[in-house]
Amino acid sequence: MFLNRFNVSAMLSFLQKTRRIQGELLWILTGHAAAFLGGLFGIKLLTNMLGPSGYGLMALGLSIAGFLTTFLHNPISNSAARFYSPYRDSGKGMVYFGVLRRIHARLLVALIPLVTVVPFVVYHLKDSLWGGITFWGLVYGTISGIGVSFLAWQNAARDRKFATVAQISDVWLRIGCAILAVMLFGTGLAALAGYTAGTLLTVLWQYQRFICQKNQLSLLESMPEESQLVQAKHEFIAFVLPFIGYAPFTVITLYADRWVLQLTAGADAVGIYAALFQIAASPVNLLFAIINQLMVPIIYERAGTMTSVFQRLEVRHLLARTMLVATICSGVGIVLTVLLARPVALLLTTDEFARHSGLLWMLVLGLSLWQIGQLMTLKGMCANRPGIYLLPKGVHSLVLLGAGIYLVIHHGVVGMAAAFVVASAVYLFSVVMVNMRLERLIRNAE
Repeated sequence: MFLNRFNVSAMLSFLQKTRRIQGELLWILTGHAAAFLGGLFGIKLLTNMLGPSGYGLMALGLSIAGFLTTFLHNPISNSAARFYSPYRDSGKGMVYFGVLRRIHARLLVALIPLVTVVPFVVYHLKDSLWGGITFWGLVYGTISGIGVSFLAWQNAARDRKFATVAQISDVWLRIGCAILAVMLFGTGLAALAGYTAGTLLTVLWQYQRFICQKNQLSLLESMPEESQLVQAKHEFIAFVLPFIGYAPFTVITLYADRWVLQLTAGADAVGIYAALFQIAASPVNLLFAIINQLMVPIIYERAGTMTSVFQRLEVRHLLARTMLVATICSGVGIVLTVLLARPVALLLTTDEFARHSGLLWMLVLGLSLWQIGQLMTLKGMCANRPGIYLLPKGVHSLVLLGAGIYLVIHHGVVGMAAAFVVASAVYLFSVVMVNMRLERLIRNAE
């Protein structure tokens, strides 16, 4: 009798969890599908309106924003994602909200001199075009980075509905404002300003949601003491430091290809490569964004403090299943890209860009290998040991930079795509080796 009741209770609990995950998956798919279409729409119109050179300058400005985000905001977003569940479950939600707001406020104040002084220096050393690109790149990076952190909090809270709204509005407002700015002023610099305006609107809405949730929680919890906020800030920063440590390698990984092409082949080559890279990245990033947005909060939730054998086994099994799905889907995507590369490039760009459509399958392969490696780093994140991936990231960036310079000089844009594949394969292998070592350490600890 007791066993039957237990089985019924377990079954009802399982069904409730399944329904919740299905509902979350529906919101995630909706958000990413809309963002995916918005990205393709933007590529089509902006490549036509700007041409290779203008699109290349816009891509270089976005890479400047990426430098800033990689060093500062992405590490904070990892803390926002990792610590939401532990703080909520321990009744310290107000501490979590308070410290996250304090970190961003102080970071924003610290960035104001950078955003104002650096473009002024570039303007005098180079010219007004590069001064403007630097300025809008830094402003866009500052604003979009805050949005990244807010989105990490929304996903960690499994607030799928409003996270979806933020994703959709960010992409479509960015693209819409960029197209409007180019129609008015006709330059890649104008497109950067449009990106900034669209993202600002989304971040203001996210901040309103953040304050609203904080105020609701204040009705249930007491205001945190200063000592609690200081302790939490130290915990956040301790988790963030390894990310900052390998941020230089991440910057090289994400953006060095554009600058290598700019220095060796010019803005036209950057524009062609950047447009094709975006086309290749759109389905790959869509796949892994869905996987990450659905599974990472669940994996972190199951990991908890990662102190029990049960928690470690749960993480191990969930991660293995997630990896299997990601690998199968990536393989299918690579095959489809080989078959459909030229018609897709013609559909989304112009003939000038599509002449290089043979790059697409290489870029999809490289992106897939890199994303699978990134997904595998969740093992160390759950163990609160992100620093163990410093070596793989360092090796990847050095291989990408070295092979990229050599192959671009000898083979042009194709050489950069080939270097990206080689570096991504090396990165994946390095992460596998680090995870094997971590697994042995965890087993010995048990």
